Amino acid sequence: PLEACVQEQWVAAARTTQDTTLLIQAYQRTLRLLRELIATGSWPETSMARSNVIQKEDPTSSDIKSADSESTRRNGGSFTVFNTQAPNNPLLKRRESTQESPGIKGQMDDSHQSLPLGNQKFPDLVEAVFELERVLSESGMLRQRASLDGSLTEGSEEVSSRPPSLCCAINANASFLPHVDSGRGAGQSLSLIVGLGDYDNGAEIHVEDNSHDIRYKPLEFDGWSSRHWTQPYRGERFSLVWFS
Repeated sequence: PLEACVQEQWVAAARTTQDTTLLIQAYQRTLRLLRELIATGSWPETSMARSNVIQKEDPTSSDIKSADSESTRRNGGSFTVFNTQAPNNPLLKRRESTQESPGIKGQMDDSHQSLPLGNQKFPDLVEAVFELERVLSESGMLRQRASLDGSLTEGSEEVSSRPPSLCCAINANASFLPHVDSGRGAGQSLSLIVGLGDYDNGAEIHVEDNSHDIRYKPLEFDGWSSRHWTQPYRGERFSLVWFS
């Protein structure tokens, strides 16, 4: 399915075989590392704020077909990492400033005093997710962009490349309730989301009045202004949301 989805976009975008190969490899590496976190029970605990916008599992749901699938759905959540390679990342600059002036209290909030846990524990995954964003941007595959009401904008198949994002929210087996984004980012750019994994029965992202298939089909949208949520699905589902 991964290769088929990428090949479909490659034909539509008239990209080279090399672009396609690099993109498939970037997806495969990221998916492998995500699955390792689930398999080893290493997925970090979801913050309280993030938990409030994630649908709680219903153990009687007909979407859960076996003990294995129930375990997979429950082993996951959401966490955010910083892009340490992004030029002039203000989050990192504020962290460095705190370290240089440890005696100044109240200079900034605690979230900037150290890298997120995800950066500290999973450096290979952090590298992979931001490399995937770079490859997506340079490959010309960013062809879906939603307007504030969720509809695709005219000329969205000609979306240009995007600068490196400062952060990425990494999600596993999480169904999000209707919400607008907040948190570490400043909301000064469009978010980019893509779905990965072996899932079916929907799982599109719903942005205001419109649903979009994001399984290996990246979508840019204004997560700071447009309400969005996850449609019901079945199986293993990861999503990455890059933002600044």
